Amino acid sequence: MGIAGRVRFLGQWSDVSSLLRAADIFCQPNQMPEPFGIVFIEALLARLPVVTSAMGGASEIVDESCGLLVPRSDIDALAGALRQLIESAPLRAKLGSGGPARARVPV
Repeated sequence: MGIAGRVRFLGQWSDVSSLLRAADIFCQPNQMPEPFGIVFIEALLARLPVVTSAMGGASEIVDESCGLLVPRSDIDALAGALRQLIESAPLRAKLGSGGPARARVPV
C-alpha cells in the first residue's frame, strides 16, 4: 500500500499517555459502534483533536468542540477531516483545547 515509511503498527502498548503526547491528532475510524470509548476520553484529556466515525459512544463523546465526526466507511470524508486538521494548526489547537472540558462532561 506504500505506507510502510509513514505508519508503524505498535501492537499492544501499556504506556498510552506517552503515545498520546507524541501525537498531533487522534484518529479511530470505527466500523462498528462502541458503547463507550475510553480511548476517546484519554485522547481528549491529552488535548488531541479527535477524528472518528459518527456512531455509537463516539458520537456522544466527540462533538464540534473537540473533534470531527465522519460517516462510517466514508473514506473521502475521513481523508478530508484529516487533511483539514493536518493543514490547519489553529484548528488542531482549537479542537485540542476543547478536549479536556468535553472529557469531563457527563454523557
